[in-house]
Amino acid sequence: MVSDLVPSLKNGVLSFLKVRGSLAQVGNDTDPYRLMPSYTAGTSWNGSLPEFFEPTRKPNNLLKPEITTGQEAGLEARFFRGRLGLDVTYYSQITKDQIIPVQYSKATGYTDGIQNIGKMRNRGIEISITGTPLKLENGFSWDVSLNFARNRNTVIELLPGVLNNLVINERRGLTLEARAGQPYGTLYGYGFERVQSSNPSAAYYDPTGQYAGQLVLNNGLPVRSTTQKILGNIQPDWTGGFSNTFSFKGFILSALIDAKIGGDMYDEGTANARWTGQYAETAIGREEGVIGQGVSAVRGADGGYTFAPNATIVAANQYYGYNNPRNYHEAAIFDASYVKLREVSFGYQIPSAFIKRLRLQSARLSVVGRNVAMLFRNHPHADPEIDANGGNAQGFGYGELPSSRSMGFNLSLGF
Repeated sequence: MVSDLVPSLKNGVLSFLKVRGSLAQVGNDTDPYRLMPSYTAGTSWNGSLPEFFEPTRKPNNLLKPEITTGQEAGLEARFFRGRLGLDVTYYSQITKDQIIPVQYSKATGYTDGIQNIGKMRNRGIEISITGTPLKLENGFSWDVSLNFARNRNTVIELLPGVLNNLVINERRGLTLEARAGQPYGTLYGYGFERVQSSNPSAAYYDPTGQYAGQLVLNNGLPVRSTTQKILGNIQPDWTGGFSNTFSFKGFILSALIDAKIGGDMYDEGTANARWTGQYAETAIGREEGVIGQGVSAVRGADGGYTFAPNATIVAANQYYGYNNPRNYHEAAIFDASYVKLREVSFGYQIPSAFIKRLRLQSARLSVVGRNVAMLFRNHPHADPEIDANGGNAQGFGYGELPSSRSMGFNLSLGF
């Protein structure tokens, strides 16, 4: 507690100052029956003979505990007699010997096996600001809270020389991977060729940089990449929230705004709807054809390309067919950013003079609305918060219902 050790730091501005730090190491084990072979009882065969079978996941009697070593440093400060507060935390963790199933050839008799693999680094920063901008003598007060978090999870290594990438989830050939040297949760798949200006060995290189980043079209249609490439990552750039609470003579109005900015998702449902012409944007050009945005590439005698804005008209069904997520994964990659009015509540704190007769310490009745409104999103059609799988396989969507809006009453009693 710095403000107690050095009392002279306290003044009309600074009321409280605390610095903290920690170093910790924890272990993690695995599920039972992962070390030695064992048989699992199944349903009886033919109604009389008991059935036992060996699991398809190979055990490992050499497993070691998963070890996480972490450091954390933080600062807490209060200003203007507690009217303004600041809390900052930085953390860094290294996890090694992770216990993860690794795919085997089915010729071994197993589908996968448990192994200690990988080293991952997880680090980030969290900032929280609280304050009371307004507090009047008539009992009116306005309290605010703002929080910000940025986290980065990076795969340092898996099994050097043996395994450099681990497929976490797969859909239509697009994979969600943990790949050595890359952020965790990178999406790999087939995309579209674009003009490059920084890599002379790129397939479509423009030394002038005039058309850098432009989509390459051949006869008016996008050119599919010949190899898989990075199409996105499920990790958001940052998350945050902003809450406001207004109080006056027992009445309390509060609102919470929730934000997730950055991060990508593979939304097969939206891409399929575009591919099959179900969205309004696919009505453009159905009669007269479509001129796709991008450039046409003409190969010269030296093997290089010259570029010009595309002017080729193609049939709409041909052009929108390149939204097929089974062949063109990039067409189904969408920004998962959103800002939502997550909750609004309006309540009344029942006076203590009344509730004491009921032997209660406190009582509050509120009307609460959750998932009230979508304030911002980059996804053209779906709620970016949808998720078909969850957990480590997050980042995939296919026709899921959006988060539902709800209204209700809340009675909170304190005894």
